[in-house]
This record gives sequence, structure tokens and C-alpha cells, in this order.
Amino acid sequence: MSRLRLALPSLASALCLALGLALVWGLLPSPARSAPVATPPVRGLEMQIDMAGRQRMLSQRMTAAACLFNLGVNPDQQKLALRESIELFDAGLSRLENGYPLIGMPAVADPLGRARLTAERSIWSEMVPLVTAIRDYGRSPETMHRITGLEPLLLRASQSLVQSLRRDTLDVPEKKALLKAIDVAGRQRMLAYAMLKQACLITTEARSGNDTESYRQALEEALDLFEMSAGQLVAGDEEALIAPPPNDEAFTALDAVQFRWQDMRPMLEPALEGEALGPALLGDLAYDYDALLRDLEDVVWYYTLE
Repeated sequence: MSRLRLALPSLASALCLALGLALVWGLLPSPARSAPVATPPVRGLEMQIDMAGRQRMLSQRMTAAACLFNLGVNPDQQKLALRESIELFDAGLSRLENGYPLIGMPAVADPLGRARLTAERSIWSEMVPLVTAIRDYGRSPETMHRITGLEPLLLRASQSLVQSLRRDTLDVPEKKALLKAIDVAGRQRMLAYAMLKQACLITTEARSGNDTESYRQALEEALDLFEMSAGQLVAGDEEALIAPPPNDEAFTALDAVQFRWQDMRPMLEPALEGEALGPALLGDLAYDYDALLRDLEDVVWYYTLE
């Protein structure tokens, strides 16, 4: 069965969106439940963790796309990324709130999880008109400034939901390491776009003659965590309770990520020095990060097949 990539040209059709998200998330149907329970079956928990984790990545992807669009880098690509990210983020919230019967995923039922979903929805209601304005009306430094102020709050809310869901793994200790690995593999998607976002913000500030140190440090931290987590996923980490690759396909997908990343990493060197990247280099990075995302989606897909 082929998987639908994130780069869908349109999500207007509800049926296509539903089927597309099911395939993107690498999910298979599980038995429906007639009433909520405190801890969903392991399969449902995998789905929820992956879907909630995807929201982290989308918060970074839409911010990076808005920043790149503001700089005039590959504007058509950035408009597409914004449209996809907005639609997928909103769809993800709705499915976590209400469940997704098509793939057998239950709604988040834990009271703490529900509270964190409400907080995420509240921040999203402030964020969505801003990123939509960039997409529909073009460059706006003022709007971009407001986006960069809200984005950390949205990311924090998304991460808090993932942490809430992972509390449920206490009731399934035999699957705890696998569920942690799914979380870490999903987090790699977020870290990848966080690096692209920081590189763009460094470029924006450097071109204006402003200090870039806070963005440079954030880029370095994201890069270090990305590379450390890549090693943990490849070999497993018993101390950190991260399972090794559950199948040969997952290992091969991780290897493909590493291969692509070796070519991409040197492109970030100017940004790691706090310096602006040229338009051509930023454009190449934007395309390469979308390709890296597809590789990272493969990793999560094979982990969630177990």
C-alpha cells in the first residue's frame, strides 16, 4: 500500500483528507470503543502520540514557511506549506478532540489531556489568522513578529499534550520503550523544521543589523538534540527507555535520514555562526527540509507498524 506524502496539492475534499491523513500517519484501524476509558488500547495510544507529536512539527513548519515567504524565498512552495500546515493542524486538533473512527483512533479522554487540548486550541485560534494572513496577503514584518511571539506557546502546548499522553504508557510497561521511540522519532520532524525556522530568523535579523545570538543558540540546541536523538533511535537507548528500530524497514529509513542529513548539515554553518544565509542557500535548504520530512515520515511509519 502506498503512503500519501505531506505534500498534497489540495485538501479540499474531505474524503481525500481523511484517507490521506490515515496513510500519512501510518495507521491501521483498531476496534472502536463504545465509551471512553482512562487509557486507550496501545494501538490507539500510538495513534494519539503520533498525531499530537505531528502538531509540534506543524507549528515549526508554518512558522518557517511564513518567515521564508516574508524573505521572498520560493514563495509558491511556502504558500503550499502554509496551506497544508494550517489544514493539517486544524484537522489534527479536531481528531484528537473527537476521535477519528476511520482509523480507529479514540478521542483523548484523560482530563489532563483534554485540558491541554483546550489550551492548544486557544493558542491556535490566535495563531491561525496570522499565518493565514501571510499566506493570503503576502509579506508583513509586523505579522511575522506576532507569529514568532505566539509560536513558542503553541509548541509548548503541543509538547505538553504529548507528555500527557505518554503518562498513559505507565499502564503498558511492555510497550513503554516503543511508545517513547515513536515520540522521539516524531520529535525529529519538529526539530528539523525548528532548525530551518531558526536559520530563517537569523537571516532576517542579520540583514537588519540586529543581534542574532538567541536564534543562533536555539539553532544549535535543536541541531544537537536532533543528532543525539538520531543516535538513540538507531541503536536504542536502554537507559532512556528508547526502543531500537522494531524492524529492518525502520532501520533502513533511519539510515536514509542520516545519509540525507550529512549532505544538509554543512549548509547550516553560516547560521551556526549567527550569519545570514543567501537567498539561493535558503531556497535549497527549504527544498531539502521538505525531502528530509518525507524521510522522517518513513521512520515514524515503520515504528507505528509494530
